[in-house]
Amino acid sequence: MIKRILITVLLSLPLFATAQTATAEELAVIVSKNSPVTSLTDAEIQQLFSGQSRSVGGNSLQPLDLPGGDAQRNAFYQQLLGRSPDQMRSHWARLIFTGKARPPREVNSPREMKTMIESSESFIGYIPAADVSDKVKVLKLFN
Repeated sequence: MIKRILITVLLSLPLFATAQTATAEELAVIVSKNSPVTSLTDAEIQQLFSGQSRSVGGNSLQPLDLPGGDAQRNAFYQQLLGRSPDQMRSHWARLIFTGKARPPREVNSPREMKTMIESSESFIGYIPAADVSDKVKVLKLFN
């Protein structure tokens, strides 16, 4: 009996380690290096990514999102808004149904997000901090 419990615990350890690694990666909220936006408060970032606002200080910003189910996306919303993927789907379903807001534009990968942000002052998004280049400005870091 004890042997069976010990084997179960040992076999499940890699699953816990993988889950922690996926969400422990530091994420950077970024805009183009040429963007007039130089800083944002946590509240402003929350408003942009929850559909409550599309501009900050007179500067229009279009949020970009990683694909649904992406571990980095899930970690970002959990840290930013304290919401799970299911809660975010419910949030956007309500806003779309009532016509109050559109969800962020979805991209295929952090690389695509970074490329789009580098090429336009109107995008804002989040990528792994390790992928930041000199063509973008970091506005906020999330662990």
